[in-house]
Amino acid sequence: MKRERKAVIPKRDYADRRLIDTSDEKFQNSPGLQRWATVENLKIAAQAYNEAGSIKELEQKIATTAATRKEAKQTVRKLENRIKDLAEIIKYAEQYKENKAYNIAYKKS
Repeated sequence: MKRERKAVIPKRDYADRRLIDTSDEKFQNSPGLQRWATVENLKIAAQAYNEAGSIKELEQKIATTAATRKEAKQTVRKLENRIKDLAEIIKYAEQYKENKAYNIAYKKS
């Protein structure tokens, strides 16, 4: 008698995964890697479509995600500009601190 093998193949959850960006150089140089990324992107897109239920819900979800992404990108830009300004202020404050003794000596002489 043959034993019947019950193979349980675990299903991957693609709901929390993001699409893979295939514009990188490593994807252009490797057709196998590019094919794998394309298949993974299709699985992720199919999972997102299945969760949405209809195309209108999916389009609404895409629109809200795009708006959130746009807001986050603007916030990042503002923070980067603020960091740049603060880095410049820190640089000049350190220069002032280093040269303060020379300035005091110059004024005394």
